[in-house]
Amino acid sequence: MTTHRENQDFDLQVPELELDFRRYLYVLIRHYRMILLFTIVSLSFSIVKLKSHVDVYTSVAQIMVQNESYSPLQNPYYRMVRIVDPKMVRLWMLSSPVMQKIHATLGQDAAQNMRGFNLSFPGSDSDRNTDTLLVTLSASALEPDLAHRMANAMITSFRSQLMDNQLQKARESMTWMAERLADQKKKVEEAEARFQEYKQTIQVVSFEDQRAAESSKILKAAAEVNDITNTRLQLEVDYRKLSEALSGGYDVSDLTFKSQNIEPVTGLIRDYNTLLVQKQEKQKIFKSKHPEITELDAQMQTLRARIESEKQNVVSSFRIRLQTLRDRENILNQTIDDYKKSAQDISEKEWQYRILERELLTNEELYHSLLTELQGTDLRGKIESTSVTVVEPPNVPAFPDPRNVIQSLIKAALVGLFLGIGLAVALDFFETSIRSPEELERHLGIPVVGVIPENE
Repeated sequence: MTTHRENQDFDLQVPELELDFRRYLYVLIRHYRMILLFTIVSLSFSIVKLKSHVDVYTSVAQIMVQNESYSPLQNPYYRMVRIVDPKMVRLWMLSSPVMQKIHATLGQDAAQNMRGFNLSFPGSDSDRNTDTLLVTLSASALEPDLAHRMANAMITSFRSQLMDNQLQKARESMTWMAERLADQKKKVEEAEARFQEYKQTIQVVSFEDQRAAESSKILKAAAEVNDITNTRLQLEVDYRKLSEALSGGYDVSDLTFKSQNIEPVTGLIRDYNTLLVQKQEKQKIFKSKHPEITELDAQMQTLRARIESEKQNVVSSFRIRLQTLRDRENILNQTIDDYKKSAQDISEKEWQYRILERELLTNEELYHSLLTELQGTDLRGKIESTSVTVVEPPNVPAFPDPRNVIQSLIKAALVGLFLGIGLAVALDFFETSIRSPEELERHLGIPVVGVIPENE
């Protein structure tokens, strides 16, 4: 018969790491020799390094970098970047052109004893753009005189590089101005060619004289149209009265309308009325078949035919005159329209003429302005003396950089101590052996009944 304890499975796998300070303290005490060994080794390396340390001399200087604000030519090629940015200053001062100038100044032999440069910006605020920036320059070398010369060479080379950059920008600016001037000159020539061609096309001497001449023609034609219109209206009234008068009989008293064109008709009617009176007198004596009465009838018949013919001639004459006046009136109205159109064409030509003239004058003014600006601007005037001011010149270091022995030993001891502690904790984590009843109870979850001493 087996008990419940005998049937219980025991898990002897390594559990997860738990935060137990007493356990870790026990681990550190158990591995104190290894921790002490790492600490001693780290201190030994630090002492050896301190003994083999080579004296390094550092020359310190302070310079003031000012913003490039002088810009005689306002164009994109001459606008300098804001060199007050610490990142930009660091990039420029440690750039390859500056380093090459420094090596060329000091020589290749000095490069072996150079240890480098360091830049700091006391009181600078990266979130605010200022007009000036204070830069602290540190030059390190194995010789004090070389460190001093390195600092001077850094300042001189940086200033020279700034001058080269400004000179390059100024040259680019002059090139840009020359190109723009050439383009503007081309525009002036093209505008002048268009203007002259248009003047030759329209052959204009004076727009004012042409407008005055066209206005005079319009007024003269309008006055003539007015006279013709009045004459036509009066002739239409006469024609209506004449038609009414001719529509009557052969009584001269009915022709109350007086006109020179109706005199032949009135004369024939008077002759016709005279024959009619004679016929009436003859009829008192003779019969209607009498030769004299027959002759009078023939004469009267002839006169009636002539009267009707004359009436048609008079009416046709009036109609022709009226049609002539209407045609003349239409022609004059068309002429007036043509004069108005011609005046409008003159206005449009003058408008185009003024546009071309204004375009030419504008281009010429701009060209002369650019030419004056280019001729009056000296290339040397575009270059400032410098944008770097030496606030504190570099010193010749009298003593090498101090060795911080205590700080180095403390750092070495802390590094060895942390390495030893880390290795001890790692070894304990991967270790699967049980060394105490407490660990057995914690891993198995069952109480310990008894412990067998090691000496038994």
